Amino acid sequence: MATTDDLEAQIRALRRVTTKPVCVGFGIGRPEHAAAIGRLADGVIVGSAIGRLVEERAASASLVSDVGDFIASLKAPLHGGPARERVERGA
Repeated sequence: MATTDDLEAQIRALRRVTTKPVCVGFGIGRPEHAAAIGRLADGVIVGSAIGRLVEERAASASLVSDVGDFIASLKAPLHGGPARERVERGA
């Protein structure tokens, strides 16, 4: 994952050229990663970490609840409001 300063600069650059939501989704696999990205971007994308968990627990009867719990742990720190207010457009 890039440094927070690098991501913040990239998100600011994107916000100068688009009004679309800016989402980040590389290297996010822990709640603290989601929290850090959630403070900067409009969305957090998680794919590989979920795929790894499914592979690890494919034979487990608790697969669905394990994945649900994992996703809930990633979402928990994100309920603080829109990131767009935190990273000023054009700054």
